[in-house]
Amino acid sequence: MRLLLTNDDGIEAMGIQTLARVLQQEHEVLVVSPSTERSANSHSISIRRPLRVTQYAIAGIEGPCYHVEGTPADCVKIGLVHLASGKIDAVISGINHGQNIATDLLYSGTVGAAMEGCVKGLPAMAVSMTPKRMECLQDAALVAKEVIDRGFLQQIPRYTMLNLNVPAIAPAKIRGIRLVSQGFLQYNDEYLLHEDGIRLEGPAIWGPAGSRHMDQPQTDIECLEAGFASLTPISYDMTNHEELHRLRQAFPDLA
Repeated sequence: MRLLLTNDDGIEAMGIQTLARVLQQEHEVLVVSPSTERSANSHSISIRRPLRVTQYAIAGIEGPCYHVEGTPADCVKIGLVHLASGKIDAVISGINHGQNIATDLLYSGTVGAAMEGCVKGLPAMAVSMTPKRMECLQDAALVAKEVIDRGFLQQIPRYTMLNLNVPAIAPAKIRGIRLVSQGFLQYNDEYLLHEDGIRLEGPAIWGPAGSRHMDQPQTDIECLEAGFASLTPISYDMTNHEELHRLRQAFPDLA
C-alpha cells in the first residue's frame, strides 16, 4: 500500500519516525508532518497565511519526507494534493506521544489529521501510545502494522476511520487488540489567575487524571487499563441518530 504518514508531534518526533521505519518494510511511505508540535489542534486548518513546505531527510526512512508550517490537517491536505506522486491508499497519523481515548478525540491533532484523510474518502487510522514511554514505540508500531496487514482498513466503510491506542507495556504483556467503543472522560481543568488575566500554566490536568463514567463497559478506557490495545471505528458524522428519530416522532411537522 502507498501510505501518507503524518502526526501532531512534529517531524522530529520519534513516534512518526519509528512508525515510518516499521511500515516501510512492506509499504511505500510518504511522510508529511508539521514543522513543530501541534498537539490539541483537532481538525483545524490554516486559512489566512501561506504555508511553507520543506523537504526533510530522516535517517533510515526511504520514502520522501516533508514538514509543513501548518496544522496536522494541513499536512494531509497538502500531502494528498501536492506532494504525493500518485494515488495514496490510506492515511496513518501517529504514533502520538500519549493516549487519544474518550473525549481526547475532540481535541486531538492526531485524530484530526486521520479524520481529514477520512473526509477525503480514504481509509485512515490514528495511532497513539499511552503512557509516554519512548522505549515502547517500536511495539506500538508493530501493533499498528498488524492492524494494517490484517486488512482492517479495507473493512471499514467510506468516511469512517480507526482510532488505535496501544498500552506502553512490555510486548509480552500486551494481551491483544480489542474492538471497543469510545469512552468518556471529564477533565479537571486548572487555570491560574495572573495580573494580565487568565493564563494556562503549561498542560494542566488534561488526560486520564480526569474523572470518568464507570457505567460504560468495553470502552477504550477500560481496554487500555486491562492491557489490551483498543481499536475504535469513528466518523465525522456527529449526528445523534437515535435522538433525531425520537424528535421526528415527537414533532412530526418538522420531520
